[in-house]
Parts: sequence; structure tokens; C-alpha cells
Amino acid sequence: MQAARDLIEADSSKSPTSRELVEKSGYSMGTIYRYFEKIDDLFVYLFLARHQSEVERVIGELKKQSPESDIHAFIQIFIKASLANWSGGGQPRKRNRFVVRQYLKRAQAPERINTLTDAFIPVFLEIQRKDLSNTLRVMDHEECRLALRAGLAILRSPYIEDSAIAGSETHYRYAQEMLYRLFGKNAP
Repeated sequence: MQAARDLIEADSSKSPTSRELVEKSGYSMGTIYRYFEKIDDLFVYLFLARHQSEVERVIGELKKQSPESDIHAFIQIFIKASLANWSGGGQPRKRNRFVVRQYLKRAQAPERINTLTDAFIPVFLEIQRKDLSNTLRVMDHEECRLALRAGLAILRSPYIEDSAIAGSETHYRYAQEMLYRLFGKNAP
């Protein structure tokens, strides 16, 4: 898997071939195909593993918040982590966009990216239940799922679409306004 990561980092403009992966990894084609039906499956797996790791990290940050923390703390953690993740987490933006597009093109179930983020739902509902700041809107499970997906869409779409707004102060401000409306008790 490290060989696949290295190949993506080496040239973000194209998808690595099976032959390149075999040469870089030192494994035979048969060994690789024993674990992955298609090479595409390996790249989908890498994307999902990275995304899952980031979701778990953010959940950890959210769980550390005090019940007295208001909506602002929740939103800041969510936005900063999401923008860092979608901007590439230290990788060049072009490379991250390539990986995301490959995932969306090759994954048999691209909607799985949404189900990974469903892990935020019980965390948010717990934060909401313990909210002493009285700034979070009360939601049920389905409302929370929809609000999270809407919030994530405004955060990730500019990166996927390679919009000039991606990662800018304007993007941050729009995301912040949207999340306040989605999750705030006294939304404007």
C-alpha cells in the first residue's frame, strides 16, 4: 500500500498502472490481486482509509469539548478539520483532487464517503444532549445526518470542482455561516 501511496505522490496527473505498482512494491501481480480484485480497488481502499482516519481524529477532538462549549467551538473544529482534509492534508491540492476524482470514478459505491461521515452523528447528538451553552439546535438522527451531509457538501465541493474559492477566507466564511444555520439554535 505504501508503494501505491508513493506512486500517487510521484505523479498526481495520472493513475498508476499495475506494472508500476508491481515494480515499486516488489510484489507479484498475483499477490496484489489476491487482496484487491482490481488495482482501482486498492486506490479506493487507500482513499477510504485516509478519510476514515481523519473522521476518527475529528471525532476525538469533538469529544474533548466541554459541555459548556458553545456552537462556535464545534463549528471551528469541524471546519478546520474538513478544510485541512479536503485541501489534501499537506499534499498538493492537485494530487488530492486527483485522488478524490479517482475515488468517485472508480468506487463501486461512491456514496460510501457519506456513510463514513455518519460516525459524526452519535457524537453530535451526544454533544447536543449535553449542551449547557444552549446554542445547538435539537435534532433527531435523520435531521443530523442531513445537516452533516449538507455541511460537508459546502466544505468539499469547491475542492472537488477545483473552484478558486476552495480553502479561501470566503469559503471558510460561507461554510461557517451555513453550519451556524444548520446546527444553531437561533439560526438567522
